[in-house]
Amino acid sequence: MEIGQLEQFVAVAEEHGFTRAAQRLHVVQSAVSYSVKMLEREVGVELLERSPQGVTLTSEGAEFLVAAQGVLAAVDEARDVAASFGDEVRGTVAVGILAAPDIFQLPTVFARFRALHPRVTLSIRTSATGSAGLVGAIMDESLDFSLLVLPTAVPAGIEFEEVVHGDYQLGIAADHPLAARTIIKPADLRGEQFVMLAPGFATRTVLEGWVVEHDLRPSALIELADQSHVASYIAAGLGVGLLNPWQAGLPGIVVLPVEGWDLSWTVAIATKKSRRLSAAAAALIQLMREHIAAAALRSADAN
Repeated sequence: MEIGQLEQFVAVAEEHGFTRAAQRLHVVQSAVSYSVKMLEREVGVELLERSPQGVTLTSEGAEFLVAAQGVLAAVDEARDVAASFGDEVRGTVAVGILAAPDIFQLPTVFARFRALHPRVTLSIRTSATGSAGLVGAIMDESLDFSLLVLPTAVPAGIEFEEVVHGDYQLGIAADHPLAARTIIKPADLRGEQFVMLAPGFATRTVLEGWVVEHDLRPSALIELADQSHVASYIAAGLGVGLLNPWQAGLPGIVVLPVEGWDLSWTVAIATKKSRRLSAAAAALIQLMREHIAAAALRSADAN
């Protein structure tokens, strides 16, 4: 039984198919299929059920997946420990980032990190289910750490460091009947259509709770998976919704104060408590921490 076989089996199980697993591993599909078949022959049972609709785990496969993920995590940790023996930082880092406007200019951080540590393999990903999806990836250790937006349900196994805070604003279209008001009351929004991010995003959690608290009974919801799209839908007059301060000046949008409004967000760096951070991951966290703090200070000075 080889590490490569375990990696390919885990990829098929997590991606629910051979094609996506091959794309993830950057190998041809036939190689993945052959490797998993050889693994099944070696363990003596079918680990996967194959059908035209896709691939699912057998009961034995589900049990084997947990063990295989544990082995791969241990191998990664051993590699990171070995990489730390020299003066040069090596290894791999998988980091989660937010599916939101890039106010922190993170590509700049990642480019600087690669320049400083060229022997580190860097993997960057977002989640279609927002911070909730990123939390899950930290827990299953497919991410070393991630940025999260709070408030988000965080299990006891996660620890986080808050790095920057801000307030949400209520955005409406410039031609909305309420746009001429100097201040509005929550009740003024009863029955409005709301533009929200999909379940799992912190912004959705905050706005949904506020809507329920004030019994606003939206006429309809528009659910999206990208904060920049929320602004576009609001500007088009398709609903009202939460905006971050840097979206307030967008064309076609008016930001209005709301009586009793106290909705805020926090960006945090989250890790799994029981997982030892590699030297490479720790170096990237420190770089991101410094960069985000500096970006927040520049934004505060500009305002």
